[in-house]
Parts: sequence; structure tokens; C-alpha cells
Amino acid sequence: MNIQYKELSDRQNIDLALSGNDEAMLFLIFDRYSPLLKKLCRRYYDNLYYLEQLQKELLIHLKSDDWRAVRNFGWRSSFGTWLGTVAGNLFIKKMPELIGIDKFSVSIGNDGSEGERDIPAPELPHENDMRMTMLIEAIQRLEDKDQRFILLREFDGYSPQEIAAQLETYRRKENRIKTREVDGHIEEIIPSAEYVHMLKGRAKDNIRVIVNELRKEYEW
Repeated sequence: MNIQYKELSDRQNIDLALSGNDEAMLFLIFDRYSPLLKKLCRRYYDNLYYLEQLQKELLIHLKSDDWRAVRNFGWRSSFGTWLGTVAGNLFIKKMPELIGIDKFSVSIGNDGSEGERDIPAPELPHENDMRMTMLIEAIQRLEDKDQRFILLREFDGYSPQEIAAQLETYRRKENRIKTREVDGHIEEIIPSAEYVHMLKGRAKDNIRVIVNELRKEYEW
């Protein structure tokens, strides 16, 4: 059956995607909302060089966990507004990986010996975007993996309650669940939303210190 996706509403296309028709979501990302995504790409990257890759990353993100984020959307706003928020957060999160910010200092101070060629620095975004780039880099430099986990999940739009549950799963996978003795019994210490808030506060204090260090590294 030849479906004319452009004649369908956002909700109809979403329903098709959730029922297994990936083409409906492809249409929304690569056609109907392409102008919006182009605008976001220019805002954060100052060009459209990474647009197609970011659109693919957005599709992967939306489709993960059986379209979890889309199923939780709830239509409390227009789909375009929601998609713009999700895409913006994702584009920011992907920035260090795509523009190669971790390569900035690779060739600094090399002695020019064979095999140690200068790696050209990537083209930098404008000042406001550079601030966000440094923020992402600072998060990646946090020594506490739980602090990194919480801040990155917050970028993905998860609530403190959701992050607490995800942090518990994360710790269990790494066998890092803490315990305490209560009345002669051993009880597990499960992360709560309040704990997430507390750890996020500590993380932000550490982020300020790291950002100041990054400013000196980039001479910015």
C-alpha cells in the first residue's frame, strides 16, 4: 500500500511508527520537520555539515526502548515543539563526539617527530555554542561516574524519579549497590529522587571548577 505520509497528521504518522512503520517517522524527521532540524543544526554547529548524521542519531534515539520517549510524549504540546526540545538536547549531547573536542590537545607540544603530525583543530562554533561545548566536555571529565550519569540523563529530559531508577539499574549492572545494616539485617541503599538532586548539586560545583580549567586550556 502506497501511503501518502504528507497527507497524514503528526499523530497519524506517530501511530504508524509505533505500529512498526518506520517510514512514517523517517518522513517526519527527514521531510516535515527537516526545516526545524536544520535551524537547530545551524544554531549549535553553525553549518549543516552534520545534519544528516544528527537526523539519524535522532531516529535512533526516538526508536530506542521500543519508542519509549515517543510513547511517553502524551501530546501535552505540539509534536513539533516536543521534537525540537528532544532534538536540541540530543544535538548538544552529540557535539563533543561530532566536532572532536577531545582532539583539541592531541598535538599540542609534540616534538615534530615522524608519525606525530599536527591534527587540525575542528572548526569552532560561535561563542554561545562554545560555552555549551565546554559544558559537555566538563561533564565528560567528571571523575564520579554517577554524577556524569545523572547530568547526561537530565540532558535527555528524564525526571529525577526516572534518573533514580536508571541509576539503580546502572549500579546493579556494575555490582555497585551499597548496603547498610538495620536491626541486624542487611538492606540495600536504593537511589532516590532526593539523592539525585543532592548528587546533581555536587556535580554542578565540580563542573564550575572544570569549566574554568577548560577556559584556560582553550585560551577562551
